[in-house]
Amino acid sequence: MLFRSCLERPCGDIRAAFDVVDGRGQVIDQIEETRKGRQGERLQIVLESQHSQAHYIELQSFSAKARLD
Repeated sequence: MLFRSCLERPCGDIRAAFDVVDGRGQVIDQIEETRKGRQGERLQIVLESQHSQAHYIELQSFSAKARLD
């Protein structure tokens, strides 16, 4: 689960990339989520893998491009 608060200003485009990792530590899939963050919003991203071998999900990259309204 990843939380992002956009209390002071709109967050704009939020992008997060994750690796799905099996019990041996091997990457078996990748998940990318892109959302819009509005001012005053607390954004929560909940991930679920369809792979039965998935052991955990690891954040690889995160970016939030602020909008200037």
